[in-house]
Amino acid sequence: MKKVYINYRGKEIPVTEPTIDVWKQVYKTKDMIDMKEVSLNLVSASTGIRKKDLNESEWFEIVEVANFLLEYYDNIETKFIETFEFEGKTYKFSNLDKISFGLFIDIDTFLKRPEVEKIDNLHYYMALLY
Repeated sequence: MKKVYINYRGKEIPVTEPTIDVWKQVYKTKDMIDMKEVSLNLVSASTGIRKKDLNESEWFEIVEVANFLLEYYDNIETKFIETFEFEGKTYKFSNLDKISFGLFIDIDTFLKRPEVEKIDNLHYYMALLY
């Protein structure tokens, strides 16, 4: 990710690499609020600056950073990863043709939950699949 900064109280604050947690915070509210609030949420989550304090910054910079981050999210690699290692342990995607009936029910029940709940519990969904 290229270096992006926002000027805040005379300082250049770096915009950090978006994380899943940042994505969850913003995505949960994207359909409920206007673009200004989405922009403030996204920049706040990516810089650590409170939304209230961002209102003191140049609005053009906030929009510019928010647009950069939204474009970044849209262009993130979406290649399927069958196996990965995390904290010394290897995880492999489940063979969906051979999962147990209980796991099928767990996945099906999870997918029927409200969108906000699914976003909040993305880690649980990944645990079911890997």
